[in-house]
Amino acid sequence: MNKKNFKIEGMICSACANIIEKVTKKLDSVESSIVKLKQS
Repeated sequence: MNKKNFKIEGMICSACANIIEKVTKKLDSVESSIVKLKQS
């Protein structure tokens, strides 16, 4: 299994993180997806 990390700029709410996680999980080449919203 290959692990990839991506920095996503402009994501300001948990709804954004949830949408990105749901969409990436639907990709054939993605086994799992975890999106963390950095709190400041």
